[in-house]
Amino acid sequence: MKFAAELAESGDWQAARREALRTLSAAPHDDFALLLAAEIGFHLNARDESARRVLAHLASTSPDNAVSARAAYLAGRAFWISGDRESAWTHFAIAFRKAEARPLFLRSGCALFLLRREDKSLGADDAGLLQQLATCRALWTVDLRDEVRPAKEPARRGRGADWIVGFYRSQISPAIGHRCSLEPSCSEYFLQASRAHGWMGVPLIGDRLVREPGVVNAAEMPVERNGRTRYRDPLEQHTEWFKQ
Repeated sequence: MKFAAELAESGDWQAARREALRTLSAAPHDDFALLLAAEIGFHLNARDESARRVLAHLASTSPDNAVSARAAYLAGRAFWISGDRESAWTHFAIAFRKAEARPLFLRSGCALFLLRREDKSLGADDAGLLQQLATCRALWTVDLRDEVRPAKEPARRGRGADWIVGFYRSQISPAIGHRCSLEPSCSEYFLQASRAHGWMGVPLIGDRLVREPGVVNAAEMPVERNGRTRYRDPLEQHTEWFKQ
């Protein structure tokens, strides 16, 4: 495992991944080996869903605090890059609270600060965390912000959805409160759908709104978010027909 880590540090991600997978074949329950393999996968492809799932799993289940914190930070970056700000916020918050190493504490806190600038509704129910971030604000240097912020991508589908959701979150949501009972929220679902499928995001969110009462009544995949129970209804479960 040490050799795989050294290969990763040298930037030879393909060789590091092969070495990490060899280690995992012998020790499939080694959290550190699993973390390294997932981190390598993330660096090779920041949108790799399998790497993101492994990182999110380790963030919530690993008994090793260092592994959990590192996995949470990387999962936060993966979710942020994929456009899921709510899940990114949740995982960065885990990393911020668990981080024992100062560099990870600074990066996860800076990521939360930048996400909050993008969406003021994030963390609205966690005054203690927002106070911590405000206290640490002077630590988020320009260089650190540039390092943490995802690289800008070329013009993409979903720009109109960005504007609509931004207007809703800044002007409407504060007045009516957080009403969505699903995970991700309907506004986040619309963003993901529009970015992935362009104008088809409109019928997809229409379908989502019609299905919401049934999903809540079924109560099949509950998750806890800021003291509230919500129900998982990911976009990918409803877009299989795009591949046919």
